[in-house]
Amino acid sequence: SSRRRHTRYPLVTGVQTCALPISLDLVNDQIKGKSIFSLDLGKVEKTLLADPWVRDAQAKRRFPSTVVVDIAERKPVAWFLGSDNQARVIDIDGRVLDVLVGQPTGYTKISGQGPDLPAGGQADDVFTAAAQVSASLPPEIAPLMLEMGVVGGADLTMTLTTGAVVTFGRPTDLRAKMISLVLVLRRTDPASLKGIDLSSGDPILAGK
Repeated sequence: SSRRRHTRYPLVTGVQTCALPISLDLVNDQIKGKSIFSLDLGKVEKTLLADPWVRDAQAKRRFPSTVVVDIAERKPVAWFLGSDNQARVIDIDGRVLDVLVGQPTGYTKISGQGPDLPAGGQADDVFTAAAQVSASLPPEIAPLMLEMGVVGGADLTMTLTTGAVVTFGRPTDLRAKMISLVLVLRRTDPASLKGIDLSSGDPILAGK
């Protein structure tokens, strides 16, 4: 019918990386040549939300012949190795965005063996906490962080560029522990420290 409006390719907004080509190709296949009136936008959104890199997705009709797809992407912040020696790249929610051979650069390393999760999997609370801490460090601490760590699958640590190890213990009360760490480093040269134990709430310092 001459009154049917057929879509061509979707207008995609919000994409900052090239991490979504397969999902976008699938969406193109769902949209291209279809009537804009009968197109299942819920199916389009569901296809995109199945992609590990997508936090949120909305598809809307823009008449006469365009579908606007707005995508909110997840941001990689940290990574850890599984027992298979493959790196799991995660965001601040602990969502596994990708599984890579080798050790990625540009993201915070979380030392300690983690679970062998597939892309789209959910990391344990302690690995999620490590990612959250690394992404939200106070300006005074951020330049000093070398890597995060998980010990015994339950305790959170941070290694400083000076070699000092900060022990947070269980990933609870992290805001208060971070404030304690800032206060310690304001009055103590980190180069003189071997360790800072914050697991009990009150900092315990170990000198070199």
